[in-house]
Amino acid sequence: MPLSDLSHRLSSKSHRLVITTHWNPDGDAVGSSLGLAHYLRGQGHSVQVVLPNAPSAPLQKTPGYASAFV
Repeated sequence: MPLSDLSHRLSSKSHRLVITTHWNPDGDAVGSSLGLAHYLRGQGHSVQVVLPNAPSAPLQKTPGYASAFV
């Protein structure tokens, strides 16, 4: 699906979404997942971030991490 189509579908109504990362999530995975979730919640979507396993201890202090499901 082209990005423009996805953007249109997400802006048309509220959705329930799941965002996940790769195994052993690094800072890029954690930060981008939590940032995207924050943005989408602001757009009225219900979002759950799912991490396959816990990231390193410093990344667990990232804003929004407490709402992620590990």
